[in-house]
Amino acid sequence: MQKLIVKNFGPIEYAEIEIKDLMIFIGPQASGKSTLAKLVYFYRKVIERLAKSSIDLRKNMGYSRENFSALLTFDLSYIFNLGNYDEEQYFLRGNTELTFFYLENYIRILFTEKENDSVEATVNLSERFIEFFDKIDNLKSNS
Repeated sequence: MQKLIVKNFGPIEYAEIEIKDLMIFIGPQASGKSTLAKLVYFYRKVIERLAKSSIDLRKNMGYSRENFSALLTFDLSYIFNLGNYDEEQYFLRGNTELTFFYLENYIRILFTEKENDSVEATVNLSERFIEFFDKIDNLKSNS
């Protein structure tokens, strides 16, 4: 089962949707349909990237949890143009939380407003994803 939970992102205050092979979003203009579709695409690509990486861990020796987290926030910023001040102000309202559940695992990206109006991104991973990156680290240290 795949599920997406969105809190305070763009026009969406709260949404919790189960991801299916075929999904149709219906709603008024600017209600978050495209935002949800882009988030589903984004997280599915993340899972695809992890699956390809797990095929042969030794080929991915440069892959680390820190690099993965940075890549996630970069990709999300690119898809939603978060480097643009106006877009960032539109999408990141208050504390934003984007969580994707894949089977019993999750990837959560939190955006927190700081006192100086900057936004800090934090990536939290379920234990199984953390174990994946630990295996890569162990392979690095043994080679």
